[in-house]
Amino acid sequence: ERRDYFDRMKRPTLEQVRYLDEIGRAKKKRGAAAQIAKKHDISHASISRFFRDCMDAGYLDADYQVTADGKEWLAYYQGLELALTRYLQENGAPKEDIPRNVQVMAEQMDSDVLSALLDGRGKHGVRLSDRKDRTSMEELKMRLRHGEHPVDFLLLRYEKDRRWRQ
Repeated sequence: ERRDYFDRMKRPTLEQVRYLDEIGRAKKKRGAAAQIAKKHDISHASISRFFRDCMDAGYLDADYQVTADGKEWLAYYQGLELALTRYLQENGAPKEDIPRNVQVMAEQMDSDVLSALLDGRGKHGVRLSDRKDRTSMEELKMRLRHGEHPVDFLLLRYEKDRRWRQ
């Protein structure tokens, strides 16, 4: 069983996800790492080290082709970035703050928390409907039995400098 090489302490940055995507789409693989490094203004050694880590994880082969596991990994992080962007847009985050907030959330938050946040449900699978003819309280009364229920949530604060903070 192969573990995800980019575990909790080695989670990739969204920039690293872009590097893997770019090497996968490069028509000429020879010299592509140097071009990516130059484009993103980072050292060739840093890009090479990241690609070596991707090879060790099974996401990239020796010919710099993205493997099936690599494509799945890329799809996860690209989908996460898109979903977080939509989530913040739908919840009124200032447009200029969205890219930075997406980056922080994708790189710092636990994947289970992100999944619950984006699915709109907690660990007990309760999802509030999007119907406008019921209030949230009416919806909850329909779905939950009377009693105590654990609730997972994340608090975000909108500050005077127009930024979202945890």
